[in-house]
Amino acid sequence: MATLTKLPNAQTVLSAVFDFSYNDTMVNTSGDSVALGELTSGSNTVFDIITLPPNAVVIGGRVIVVTAFNSTANTIDIGDSDDTDRYTETGAINLQDPDAPATGFDMLGDGKVYAGNQNIRLTLSNTVSAATAGRAIVVVNYVVSGRATENVKTT
Repeated sequence: MATLTKLPNAQTVLSAVFDFSYNDTMVNTSGDSVALGELTSGSNTVFDIITLPPNAVVIGGRVIVVTAFNSTANTIDIGDSDDTDRYTETGAINLQDPDAPATGFDMLGDGKVYAGNQNIRLTLSNTVSAATAGRAIVVVNYVVSGRATENVKTT
């Protein structure tokens, strides 16, 4: 058993930011280039948006809808390859929500420690009509276990 002492340091919370619009294109996990407002024909489209460093732990985040998507049924989930809605388990985020530009949506971390080879994923579901407007920002806040960026008082 280790003998512990008062923590001598702390670290800054890191944030990764993914900003996207309806007409931006990205290669999905199947290797297809897809516009993010495109109709997905009833199937979800999955995109790897952030690769976290080894020992990273997501402590929270936010999805901010800057401009509501004007499609009929456009939602996203945020997760990873183990759990596609790990950070949005209370329900997919509605990108057409008229209150979203003002309020955003909070994401909660669950304590998973990443190995450095797994991505944060955005799963897009746009099942009724293609969007012709819309912009959203995904912010993922995380810390890295064992990293120190600040000294703290120990006496």
